Amino acid sequence: MNSAPLINRLQPPIAVVVFLLIGACGCHQPIPTNPGLALTDSSSTNLPTEDAPSRDLAPPVRNPRQAAMARATAGLIFTENLVTVNRAQITPFDDAAAARDAVDHGYSLLERGYRIEAIAAFTQAVIAAPGTSAAYVGLARALAIKGRSLDARAAVRTALTLEPNDHEARFFLGLLDERLGDRTAAMETYEQVLEQAPLHGPAHVRLAVLEHLVGSSRAARQHLAAAQAAGAPVPARLAGLLAGAELGSVELPAVDIQPAGRGTVPTVGPQVRIDAGGGVAQANEISAAASVAAPGEVVTAWNDFRTEVGLGVGVTVDGGTTWTDLIVRPPVANQSVLEGDPMTAADPRTGILWVGGLSFLENGGIFVARKQPGTATFEPSVMVYDGGGVDKPWMAAGRPPATPNATHLYVTYNFGLQTSTDLGDSWGPLVVLEPGIGYLPRVGPLGELYVANTDYQAVRLQTSLDGGMTIGPPIVAATRMEPYDPFETVQIPGTFRAPSFNYLAVDPTSGRLTFVWFDTTAVSGNETDVDLYFSHSDDGVTWTLPAVLALPGDQFLPWLEIDAVGRMHLVFLDTRNTAQSDSDTVAWLDAYYAYSENGGASWSEIRLTSVPWSSALAGPFDQGFGEQFIGDYLALAVAGNQVLPVYLSTENGDADLFTRVITFSSPVIFADNFESGDTSAWD
Repeated sequence: MNSAPLINRLQPPIAVVVFLLIGACGCHQPIPTNPGLALTDSSSTNLPTEDAPSRDLAPPVRNPRQAAMARATAGLIFTENLVTVNRAQITPFDDAAAARDAVDHGYSLLERGYRIEAIAAFTQAVIAAPGTSAAYVGLARALAIKGRSLDARAAVRTALTLEPNDHEARFFLGLLDERLGDRTAAMETYEQVLEQAPLHGPAHVRLAVLEHLVGSSRAARQHLAAAQAAGAPVPARLAGLLAGAELGSVELPAVDIQPAGRGTVPTVGPQVRIDAGGGVAQANEISAAASVAAPGEVVTAWNDFRTEVGLGVGVTVDGGTTWTDLIVRPPVANQSVLEGDPMTAADPRTGILWVGGLSFLENGGIFVARKQPGTATFEPSVMVYDGGGVDKPWMAAGRPPATPNATHLYVTYNFGLQTSTDLGDSWGPLVVLEPGIGYLPRVGPLGELYVANTDYQAVRLQTSLDGGMTIGPPIVAATRMEPYDPFETVQIPGTFRAPSFNYLAVDPTSGRLTFVWFDTTAVSGNETDVDLYFSHSDDGVTWTLPAVLALPGDQFLPWLEIDAVGRMHLVFLDTRNTAQSDSDTVAWLDAYYAYSENGGASWSEIRLTSVPWSSALAGPFDQGFGEQFIGDYLALAVAGNQVLPVYLSTENGDADLFTRVITFSSPVIFADNFESGDTSAWD
């Protein structure tokens, strides 16, 4: 789209009619609305990225992320049911063509992962023509991707006052109601959708799910049949309803889990704190990687709040017995007061370990630092992407398909995928990924690159077979029962956020893929039972029926790894040891580790924390992350016969990071690959 006409149409009128009241003197100074919002290209530094100077109509906000959102929505007022233009500061003008251009540009930005910029574009569209329904719908979709469900719901409700017959907008309203835990309102909204569009398959799916959860099997079956007739994908758990499954039965395989004591029983070491250098400062969001080629070497990374917000890094060269912790920063020109969102990777060929993260502000971007085997220090950081607007990267390392003796390092984030072919010294061009969130890369034994992601409902996978040069379309491995809101996780006690990412692991020998995620199993009154689900694939295309790990309480934030002998390792948070309600503002949590020696058919578990810990002690409380912040993910490092689950606990009065070294006996290996069955051939 050529945006020059849009700029010409938008800016002159606004510069004339928009004023900012300065102090109490009654003086007015003309300024442009959302200054710098020249809608040119998605990568333009004129767009309001994470640290553009606060020159707009919004009040100052300490946290840079909050400030960026305030600038992007400057000039709008959000209430529970409505979004309006702040006419005390702005005189909107009626330019439908300008609004259409801004809406088109906003969707283009969303497709390429520029979320804050998209919100700003849709804001500009609303100001350009407040009577344009599409501007509010686009704003709602962009806000929802950023986890602003309350504001998104207000925007889509506004759109429906302008276009009451827009059944797609109304369906989106139902999804937002579900995200925010209002299932009754969601059901009413979906019924309204079907009044307007009786063959709307997704609305039938959502009603089938909700009717099932509240105990109405007959209605659930009717909606399920209509959904299938319309060709809409349905959660696998509903398949049994059409076959006459009894109400309340679990229509999926239930995975058995028991306390460790059967099969191989590992040795569990004492709890060791990793971030000891942080003192009483908060730490959260964890990543970990272990070197197969350099035994005993492990790195972890986390959000560290000992000064501003930084990338904390822990290094051990003795298998986790002792740790050195430090702060790793981007190059000086890219440093900011807000750095973190950790990621780690290990190269099985060279033993090199990497850590990395984000510098969130406009001068920031994504950075990585490399640690050579045998050292406890990192080489200077290198920028993967230089610029603002980036969000949640993860990385992985492994061989490319065509060259077994080479290493590719991959970083995936909201803008897409980038690849390094020289161990992180330089980085190739951006490959755009399917719009979504939670991009987790994994490398298969033959160099296959897999990227897990989600649109908050689907469990999705994209695959590259050429070393990251291109990537295929998404494959849906499973469909969630409920769309969880990333920042308003009402299905779990506490007021922290728990994003519903999909976590993927690859067997480094067989190449078998396993997804794990958390989802709703049942609803009783206002209480939701949240469990872990698994699905497996040998080719990345065909996936098994999801199996549920049915445990008391809620289980969430899982992380999964698979070792060289196919043993599966899982860490997760759990509420089972304290009687509590989803409405409780404080959650009492435990961390658990589980392992499976039969491909996930059954599991043995070990409680990692000795007593439940309180989410009320997890902060920070002044950085714009919410009253409680436990981070969005845990971590596991696996190498040889050692496993290090890395988890969070507030047992010391603040959020700290811990591990226990779990050691398995050396695996029994047949020298002749089992062909003879002769036990005398065992090593």
